[in-house]
Amino acid sequence: MLLQNEARLFCFMYAIVDIETTGGSAGNEKITEIAIITHDGKKIVDRYSTLLNPEKPIPEFIQRFTGITDYMVQNQPKFYEVAKEILELMEGKIFVAHNVNFDYSFVKREFESLGFSFKKDTLCTVKLSRKIIPGFPSYSLGKLCNALGIGLENRHRALGDALATAELFTLLKEKDENNIFEQFLNPVAKIRKKNIQEFSIPINHLPVTAGIYYFCDFNNEIIYVGKSKNIRARVTNHLSNTKTKKAVELLKHTKEINFKETGSEELALVMESMEISGIKPRFNTTGKKPGKNIYLVKYKSKEGYLGAKLKYIVEENDEVLKGFNSAKEAENFLEINKKKFVLCGKYLGENLGTKKCFNRQLNSCLGACEGMELKETYNKRFELFLEQFKFTKDDFILIFDAENTEETYLVRTGNHKKVGIKKYSKEFLNNTVEWGNLVELKEMYNHTYHILKHIVDKKKYQKMIEINNPNQLFS
Repeated sequence: MLLQNEARLFCFMYAIVDIETTGGSAGNEKITEIAIITHDGKKIVDRYSTLLNPEKPIPEFIQRFTGITDYMVQNQPKFYEVAKEILELMEGKIFVAHNVNFDYSFVKREFESLGFSFKKDTLCTVKLSRKIIPGFPSYSLGKLCNALGIGLENRHRALGDALATAELFTLLKEKDENNIFEQFLNPVAKIRKKNIQEFSIPINHLPVTAGIYYFCDFNNEIIYVGKSKNIRARVTNHLSNTKTKKAVELLKHTKEINFKETGSEELALVMESMEISGIKPRFNTTGKKPGKNIYLVKYKSKEGYLGAKLKYIVEENDEVLKGFNSAKEAENFLEINKKKFVLCGKYLGENLGTKKCFNRQLNSCLGACEGMELKETYNKRFELFLEQFKFTKDDFILIFDAENTEETYLVRTGNHKKVGIKKYSKEFLNNTVEWGNLVELKEMYNHTYHILKHIVDKKKYQKMIEINNPNQLFS
């Protein structure tokens, strides 16, 4: 079944990117600033920019060239802290830049350093310019903008250069009388069209809002579950992906794609985790959890001491306490908590087997690693350490309003380690007093728990209602 309006599939969205760096080699240098302009092919629809802490000194000649100093970036976020936001901004879009290989190589390398494979279709405004408006002596951004009358403020700063590139991009689209864009984008469009025709996957019914989506096979079994803040864009991205055997196999086995709108990306995360944990679709990866590189996992030693160790790959039954973006972040967290709760390094992160921990050598460990401290005494302090990973309320409901509707999602959870989701009309909830009876609870998997813990800690919900105190609202 083909799309009734196939053209909608090929209305590309673009992420126009510019970066500033500590040097010219993606293998050795880091990004100091990034700007991303979202463009729909006709106009700018969104913009984003931030300075980044490169975690290394910026050479003096680079500081003079860009105006970005070590002082300016010292308190700015590191790349891993904004990586999720950057991925979301680029989701389902063509990566565009002036001399795209430079910008793309740096962004790709940053994601690879976090353990992610970053692959995007790209367009270069230098190459497009040479084809669409030939004859200029130079196609550097500054000289080209000057020749075309395009304003270029804050040269060699990411946002200024990205906005100028976006204006150039718009001009190139308008002047493209020989369908040069179509030639450059044709390979991407061909892959999408071929996959729709070959695998007969209808997507025209998919919304452009947040939610989860299901790939179903010819036996109507769910074989893959995903989430996105733009369901159609994410599914379209799947249709472009023939770079891995797994991606092609998923398309071959897919008969139809269904979805649930959530109106909230946070709620979509929760629902995706619950569905994957419950259904266990065969094309969803298990083991390593998305979004983090290293995990702190609780355990109990054969001697009876409570502990937590760092793991890069987690198993389904592991009790994950916390995820970290880097080993350095994990080490800092562990050191702070060893000192705060007087904990033994052997049982908190060091994985030393039978050896005594480093803190014991410094006489700042009470000797659990050598069996010198009673496990009962030690475990009491470890339980205090574990309190930070629990909810502050034992039983509560989170309220998420569905986008552009009169419906509301309720998520009930708490330290009882159960969870439930139910959708109601806002009118019904306005007349409700028995909140405890509205949502049926079932077992909560560890990954879902940590997603909800993050949502609660960051207050990414509309309201919270405590079951034992329903008249108390927490916004």
